[in-house]
Amino acid sequence: MGFCSVSGRRDFYEELWKYRAGERVTLTVRREDERLKVALPSGEREAFFR
Repeated sequence: MGFCSVSGRRDFYEELWKYRAGERVTLTVRREDERLKVALPSGEREAFFR
């Protein structure tokens, strides 16, 4: 996200919450030697946890 590397769940959410709801977030997921790029719209935290 935003050309940064995250190493855990806390880092992931801290970066994710920098985006506004509805903004497109592009993630590159790396597992071993494979990379997968995924673009998703972000949502509202409050709406998700209701």
